[in-house]
Amino acid sequence: MSGGRHTQDLAILRQLREAAQRRAAAATPPDDTAEYDWACPHRFTGAEHRRLDAFAERTAERLGEALAALLRVRLTFGAETVAERYASAVADTEAPVYRVSLHDAAGGPCGMVQLPVVQARGWVEKLLGGSATPDEGDRQLSSLESDLLLDLVSAIVQSLATVSREAGAPDLHRGEAVMAQAETLPVPNDAEFCELTFRAAGNGNRDAVTFFLKSELLDTIAGRATAGKAPLSPKQTRARLLDHFGNAPVEVTARLGTARISVRDLMSLEPGDVVVLGTGVSEPIAVAVGGQVALRGSPAACQGRYAVQVLDPRDHPRLGLRT
Repeated sequence: MSGGRHTQDLAILRQLREAAQRRAAAATPPDDTAEYDWACPHRFTGAEHRRLDAFAERTAERLGEALAALLRVRLTFGAETVAERYASAVADTEAPVYRVSLHDAAGGPCGMVQLPVVQARGWVEKLLGGSATPDEGDRQLSSLESDLLLDLVSAIVQSLATVSREAGAPDLHRGEAVMAQAETLPVPNDAEFCELTFRAAGNGNRDAVTFFLKSELLDTIAGRATAGKAPLSPKQTRARLLDHFGNAPVEVTARLGTARISVRDLMSLEPGDVVVLGTGVSEPIAVAVGGQVALRGSPAACQGRYAVQVLDPRDHPRLGLRT
């Protein structure tokens, strides 16, 4: 018996040794997981990002219509996925760009519009009646060219602002000058922005319009917040309360009147006896709700049941009713 136990122990030890020698295969992460990117904000959820992307698609359509009318060419823009950026990363660009600041209704800086230099000069040249492929030399825009570029930016900003207002978000206004690429907004480096990029079809998809907007401006569009509302007036508050409680059931009691009799008389009452109440036949009876007199009325009959015909409360000011 001890030999059998010894053999069994050896088999167990062998299995343990083999298990220790085998290395378990590394667990593979699910296909839908992604590394958390610490270099960018994560203000919006996936569902909120989908709403922002839908907003960008609507803006792309308006943008194409506005620029096509100015440049007199057919332009179709497509919206890229809305990306979140910290302010410190907004200044990074691969090619030279022109920038124009954006302001909210109070005049505070809330973002900017960005256009590649070569593309912007081409559009300005188009407005001047020349070709759409200007020289790519490094030179300053003339005063006239700057004004024309700002006109283009006005149409671009108006396209976004129109869709933004339709979604209940704050209005936007462009700045008064074209900024150099190195210039940034006077905001902290950790301020959160959303990048909305629109690329024009054709020309190798090089033509693009990019917005950098403070993320908080898009909260309403993303469904993260609701537009602010003015406080209700007392009259509106009462109306809301009445509307809320209007369907609540209450118990209504019609009190024909009262009489005062002795216990002896009460005990001696027989069928056919009459108790005279204190209410006169020409006086209204009380209609109570929750034990409190709410209305006055006169006795009536309706569909074989006792009823009360309500009298105008203003006929009985002694009740202290408000109308």
